[in-house]
Amino acid sequence: MKQYTILIIDDSREQAQAIKKKIEALHPAFQADIANDASFACKGTYDAYLSDMMMPVHSGIEIGNMIYKENPDAIIILMSSLDNFAIERTQQFSAFAFLPKSKMDQELSPLLQRLERRLNYVNMRIHVIAGDTSIAIPIYKIHKVSVVKKQLCLDMGDQVYTCDMSMEDFQRIYDDCFVCPKKNLLINPSCGYYYEAEHTLQLKDEAVRVSLLKRKEFKEKYWKYYHTMM
Repeated sequence: MKQYTILIIDDSREQAQAIKKKIEALHPAFQADIANDASFACKGTYDAYLSDMMMPVHSGIEIGNMIYKENPDAIIILMSSLDNFAIERTQQFSAFAFLPKSKMDQELSPLLQRLERRLNYVNMRIHVIAGDTSIAIPIYKIHKVSVVKKQLCLDMGDQVYTCDMSMEDFQRIYDDCFVCPKKNLLINPSCGYYYEAEHTLQLKDEAVRVSLLKRKEFKEKYWKYYHTMM
């Protein structure tokens, strides 16, 4: 089993220790460290960060921005006892997830499972064709996947690659994309898709019409990206 590191940032060392014990007991893939302020949080590199939102010197969002400045691809989870207020702020901030302290016992385990899947994806590469050569690209940075002339096309935003793989095979190895079956298209909301005008998903100049059921699925699964959708 691959091991991952997670830094818990909380001004209450007692609470941080309790969360550390829960994480390591629930999921042996994670080893947790503790930081009580921003000065320690920004030292070293961790696979993920779990930060309290309300702290006396710097808020969780301020610390998150410091971490993002050093590592734009960092995975940051925010937690708070102020559930409704914190969820709204989390959506605006672009955190990976929000963990309500009041529901820690119910939500921590599924969150760790989801985090492990994401970290596995971060380290996953797929071989694509670039001119006359084959290169490996990070799978989680693919914006969208489509089929053009029976060829799988992987759009990275600034570059499009082709790949000797079927759409079904791609979905089996990376199932965190949103499926638009009518257009034979997969999209990755974490790379900038946003929701617009009640019936479309849009990135740059491309709009994709989706059904009411698909809109509901999109909202439920990808709420954490809504700050880029409005």
